[in-house]
Amino acid sequence: MKGELLFEFKAKNNSTTIKDIGPNGVQLEMNDHGEVSGKYHAGHIDTVSVRLKTDGTNDFMTQSPKLAWLNNSTGWVEGQGNMATGESSGKIYAKK
Repeated sequence: MKGELLFEFKAKNNSTTIKDIGPNGVQLEMNDHGEVSGKYHAGHIDTVSVRLKTDGTNDFMTQSPKLAWLNNSTGWVEGQGNMATGESSGKIYAKK
């Protein structure tokens, strides 16, 4: 169930590598850039390791002290992506 809106994002994917496919979800490594707004505002260029869980949630981890509140948070993602252009956008909510 959706909770508080954490942030909205717009991104352009440069590359994606599938690291693992298992019963609990898919592990991806993505290189992308874009914009984030909401609880914090930022432009980003990054390599992200993401576990897409089968229940539709993702876990966040960061080493940034300013973003430490994201650690151990569980998010609910709503969004869309275009595989042909590599563009995506969406919203990430705290999961209740």
